This record gives sequence, C-alpha cells and structure tokens, in this order.
Amino acid sequence: MNKIFVILTVLIFPFTVYAQQSDSARMASEIKKIMQLRGNWVGDVEMKWMGKTDNFKVYQKNESVAANSGLLVNEHANSNLFGKYASASLVAFNSQTEMVHWFIISNAGEAGETTGNWKDNKLELKEDVLSGEEVEVFSTTTITFVNSNEYIYEYAMNSGGEITMHIKGTFRRGGAAPPGE
Repeated sequence: MNKIFVILTVLIFPFTVYAQQSDSARMASEIKKIMQLRGNWVGDVEMKWMGKTDNFKVYQKNESVAANSGLLVNEHANSNLFGKYASASLVAFNSQTEMVHWFIISNAGEAGETTGNWKDNKLELKEDVLSGEEVEVFSTTTITFVNSNEYIYEYAMNSGGEITMHIKGTFRRGGAAPPGE
C-alpha cells in the first residue's frame, strides 16, 4: 500500500507543481496589467446622460493594496449634471474565476461589481445592473492603454437596447491628488 502511495505521489506531484507555477505566472501577469493604473491620473471626460452633455475633469489617486495584489482607486469629479462625485474601488484578479473584478461604491448610490478580462492593452468589463422580464440593464466599461502615461476610458449603460448613459475620456498620468482628499 505504501509503495502505491509513493508511486502515485511521484507521478502526480510534478503536474501539481506545474499547475501552481502556471497559476502563479498568470496571476503575476494579470496583477502587472492592473498595476499600470497605479498613480495619480487626471481625465478630460465627456458625459452624455438624459439628453444632456457635460465636459469635466476626473481625478484619480490609485494605490496598490494587499501586498501589491490589488489596486485601490479613489476618484473625484464635479459635473454640472450630477454635482460632486466621489467613489472608491478595489480592483484585483481572481484566479478561481480567471477574471478581473472591479468593486465600486460611490456617493451617487453605486455599489456594484464589474468583471472582465484583458485583451492586449484593453480591459473589458461588464456588469449586469438589472435583469427583469421586461427590461435588461447592463453596463460595459473599457480601459485602453495608449501608452504608460495615457489611457482611454469608455463607459456605456444600456437599458432595453438603448444607451442611456455614455462617458468617454482620456486620462493622463500626473497632476495633483483628487480634490476633497
């Protein structure tokens, strides 16, 4: 019986180690992509909502958390359409779901999670906001890196097949910390 256990252990152990190394390498690669967002960012943003358009600046202060396993995103803005906005998000890669998870709370009543994956230099996220018998509401978010100091952010909320809110902006690294901190 002990010989069988030893033989099985010798045969199975290398595959287990290889799988763990593969998971660790994937995890490190995904975290490195997320950490591209670390630092202070200022975005020039256009928002279309309820038939109106507004242009404003968004300030982000993004810091690594949990021993560099995730990112804390603090965001502030002031819009003519919705007033002062503040949010905090946690962003991380989940090795079990093999997806990036972006959790957000804000003073606008948001509390939700978007999930998605990287495709080259673009992070694509989706959230099912509300699913019902009559109307499905969901949002999509993309973050596309132009280079290490600039990315394009795009958000769209879709309700019943129509885009009800659209936000697009170019974010550049640097600048002051978000106002209100």
